[in-house]
Amino acid sequence: MKNKCALAFLAVLSSAAYAETTYEIDPDDSTAYVATVPKGESNPITEAAAAILNGNSVAKFIKRGEGTLVANLALAQYTGDLIVEEGVYQSCPTAASNTTVGKLDSAGKVTVCDGATLELKTSVWSTTMASKEVHISGRGFG
Repeated sequence: MKNKCALAFLAVLSSAAYAETTYEIDPDDSTAYVATVPKGESNPITEAAAAILNGNSVAKFIKRGEGTLVANLALAQYTGDLIVEEGVYQSCPTAASNTTVGKLDSAGKVTVCDGATLELKTSVWSTTMASKEVHISGRGFG
């Protein structure tokens, strides 16, 4: 009986693990790569996603879902747009990663939609955002 209880407890623990961010090409726009973070979650961008973006095989990177996407990897070669449609895109550039919103001298824009938030976490932004066009709409949240 103890073994059955232990297995049931482990099954509950594994189902309670955090929900993962999903990445996919937008079915309505083949030029857009979408990251969706579930509500209540705060997940880092994956190395695989950063590699796709830095390879410039997509023109738009869209953040969806009510959770937080923590951008702590360098997206220094990505030349497309960053669109924060829902939740939080938390930009955490470091001296090593330099930029987490795309190549700074590119035509790519940063757009923050109504109800979404672009959270800037370090002082690196004072020098790295000088050449990036940013559009803010609506009131955001919290």
